Amino acid sequence: MVSYVAYPKKFQVAGAILSALFSIGMLRTHWKVQLELNSDAKEYISLADKIDDSQIVLPLNYSNNWMHSNLSCYLGATKKIVVLDNYEATHDLFPLLWKKGMDPEIHMGNHVSSNHPCVRIRSSEKQTGMKVDYISMWHSPIEYNDSCDADLKKQIDANYRLEMKGSNSSLYVRKQE
Repeated sequence: MVSYVAYPKKFQVAGAILSALFSIGMLRTHWKVQLELNSDAKEYISLADKIDDSQIVLPLNYSNNWMHSNLSCYLGATKKIVVLDNYEATHDLFPLLWKKGMDPEIHMGNHVSSNHPCVRIRSSEKQTGMKVDYISMWHSPIEYNDSCDADLKKQIDANYRLEMKGSNSSLYVRKQE
């Protein structure tokens, strides 16, 4: 048995009008932010054009905007690449898991959970047997001013070259050995 309350027509119309006005107000409020996020996503995804299939990408995010934290995951949406960031595989809420010993947050550093990452690329490569072919950066720091930044700069300078630079993004590719 289904029960319901029939409201007078004037309350139904008023409710519908208020709901429509609220929806329009929310769209108006969020429109600018959505446009900016769309632009950001397009820029980040454009990095994928320079990434070869079957490659491994280390994403580094320096943005304070939490909405940017998942942009790197979309790099693998159009290409067959491994992106060393999968928030679903690191939370019990989702049916995904990293293979045993392959969770990059454990052996690489805190690049998934921090917007100021400290990473150990060579150490991770030795542990997993997999080379990091590309490094993507979002809102990279203008100045490298702490030990994590200095160490990352050394790792990049020694093993990578700049492949592509956008207004907020950078893509580095491993130098030929």
